[in-house]
Amino acid sequence: MSQNNWKKRKYRGMSEKNGIWHLDYYVSGKRVREKIGTDRKLAEIVLKKRKVEVAECKFLNKKKKYRFFKLCDTYLKNYSLPNKRSYDSDVGFVKCFKEHFKDIYLDQFTPLLIEKYKSERCCSVKPSSVNRALVVLKSMFSRAVEWGITEANPVKKVKLFSVDNGRLRFLSTEEIKRLLDNCSGYLYDIVVLALTTGMRRGEILNMKWEDVDLKNGTIFIPFGNSKNKHSREIPMNSILMHTFNNIKRNPKSLYVFCHSDGRMILDIKKSFGTALRKAEIQEATFHTMRHTFCSQLALAGVDIFTIKELVGHRKIEMTMRYAHLTPNHKKAALEILNNKIVPLLATDTLTDTPDLGTIIREQKALYLSTVN
Repeated sequence: MSQNNWKKRKYRGMSEKNGIWHLDYYVSGKRVREKIGTDRKLAEIVLKKRKVEVAECKFLNKKKKYRFFKLCDTYLKNYSLPNKRSYDSDVGFVKCFKEHFKDIYLDQFTPLLIEKYKSERCCSVKPSSVNRALVVLKSMFSRAVEWGITEANPVKKVKLFSVDNGRLRFLSTEEIKRLLDNCSGYLYDIVVLALTTGMRRGEILNMKWEDVDLKNGTIFIPFGNSKNKHSREIPMNSILMHTFNNIKRNPKSLYVFCHSDGRMILDIKKSFGTALRKAEIQEATFHTMRHTFCSQLALAGVDIFTIKELVGHRKIEMTMRYAHLTPNHKKAALEILNNKIVPLLATDTLTDTPDLGTIIREQKALYLSTVN
């Protein structure tokens, strides 16, 4: 072996320039150059140390690279389960994330990678569903940043789909009748409760007898059972009073709705879905009954602020989404206004009223004469 080749092998990662020794190595795929000094032996010692630090992932206080599957499991166990009411939904989202992204390192996630997921996913599910998944993924990376697992949240730079929520699905009177006809047992009582209070599914399933005041006719929803962490009280009408009086209490359970052995009912998705299919109701979910409650109140003339208090919205904008009116009811409202105003108008005003085009032409002519 020639002397030059021997030196090249011996001093690989080191170089000398003008009597100064320099180190040259890679950390996480990035080239690092470091000036040491005139002492060659010191440079050799430092180079060996750097190689050990790189191998142990401790160089420049760099933490061990974290894999995605581990973040998923940690998020579900340490954050979603104790803090979120949507834990079951999060489990489903995480399953899809794992299938798509695989067990890659967190630093391999980029906004472009997530944009690709977003575009591919919307081919099989609705944009609103993709948005909900992205919200969960963003939450996962936000927690990862807080826990010191990663340095940045790549989902922050990804925009959600624009979804038109102007028209929300609510049940017609005929659909309500068909739905109730196909419900039985505790599902019937749950549906009645949802339709007459607008309570969320989780609020109903977590309801205990201590929260039901039959004497004063009220239902109390503790802040822990509410989605927005605010308690509220709902008055009961005669239908609800009758419903609660006919529900047989289970001495083994504190919950209003429970299994025969006292266990809490965790979900009714399957039984409710069966009832919807039998009733031939499409594009509806359990939450549709909340839309129905709010919409029916609005159509009956209940003011928007009362609806807001009943359903427990923190912002009035959310209630405005629910309290929409159908075109027929808007027309009926205008007819009511006309019936109030028309009697006040003179008869000749009604018979000789010019059309809109004539009014515009007259106004234009008047404006031009004023200018000239």
